[in-house]
Amino acid sequence: MTDWTEVARRVIAAIPAEQLRGAVLYLDRRVIEPGKAVSTGRDTLTAGQPSALAFLDLAPEANWGHRCRYLLIDLVTGAVQGTDATHPPFLRGAAPTLHAIAKGATVPDWTLAAPFDPPD
Repeated sequence: MTDWTEVARRVIAAIPAEQLRGAVLYLDRRVIEPGKAVSTGRDTLTAGQPSALAFLDLAPEANWGHRCRYLLIDLVTGAVQGTDATHPPFLRGAAPTLHAIAKGATVPDWTLAAPFDPPD
């Protein structure tokens, strides 16, 4: 069983504080199986081991496309790989497993595409 609270803490710790100030960080609480590829628009992240996907919206009050970042978290080692993108994984609706885990203090709640569920 995956400890999603610990995964959320790891993801938050991997983001520089200055990036989080005006951003929203999401975590999809689904395990991505080894070998599975996740499309980020231009790039693809491939899980080497069981992994989770996080998404950092760097301009939550703007329409798409704007700067954002996809992060793949290795659930075995905690290693994080990421890539920049311009569109979110939820343009056609957010998965029920997607949760906002961190947001900047000035980011309004109306910008959230998923329930806000911080780890602490």
